[in-house]
Amino acid sequence: MSTPSSSLWRNFLSSPMMTLAQIQFSRGWWLLSAITALIMNLIAHYVFQGYLDMAPCEKCVYIRYAMFMIVIAGVIAALNPRLLLLRLTGYLLSLYGAIFGAIWSWQLVDNYRITEKMSQVTDPFAAGLNLEPCSAFPTFHFGLPLDSWFPSWFAPTGSCGSDDWSFLGLNMGSWTLIVFIVYIALILASLLAAWRYRKHTRAH
Repeated sequence: MSTPSSSLWRNFLSSPMMTLAQIQFSRGWWLLSAITALIMNLIAHYVFQGYLDMAPCEKCVYIRYAMFMIVIAGVIAALNPRLLLLRLTGYLLSLYGAIFGAIWSWQLVDNYRITEKMSQVTDPFAAGLNLEPCSAFPTFHFGLPLDSWFPSWFAPTGSCGSDDWSFLGLNMGSWTLIVFIVYIALILASLLAAWRYRKHTRAH
C-alpha cells in the first residue's frame, strides 16, 4: 500500500522540479524545515553543551542564531504557505540564515585548521599563522542582544578552534557547513522550480 511519503518520493524521482514547485505550498514542507533546524539547535545546546560539556564559542552562537532564523522562516511560511508574501518571507529568511550560517561555519573550520597547524610548529607567527581571537561579547545582526536575553544559548563561553569532537572524520564546523549548504541548495532549487512552474502555468 502506497504511503504519502513513498508517493512523494516517487514523484520527486520522476519529476524533481515539479515536485519541489508543488510541495512548497504544503505546510508540512515548511514545518519539516523548521523542525530539522530546531532539532539541530536542541542537540547543540542540550547534548553537546549540556551533556558533553562543550562550551560554545563566538562562531558557535552565531551558527545557532542562523539555525533559529531557519526555524522562524519555516514557522512564518507554514502559517499559510499558499500566501505568496509568507512564502517569500520564509524563503528570504531561510536563505539569509543558511548563507550566514555557512559563512560562520567556514570561519569555524578555518579556526580549527589554524589551531591544528599552530600545534605543529614552534613559531606560529613565523609560519604566518594568526588565529583571530573569539569575543566574549558577540555582535548579532540587527543589534539583537541575544546573549543578554538568552545567555545559556547565545553567550559564548568557549574558545575558537577548540573542538575534540568529530564524526566520520569531520568536526563540528564541517558538519554545520554541510547542513547549511544543503539548505541553500534546497532553497535555490525550490525558488527555481517555483519560477519555472509559474512560467509554465502562465504559458498554458
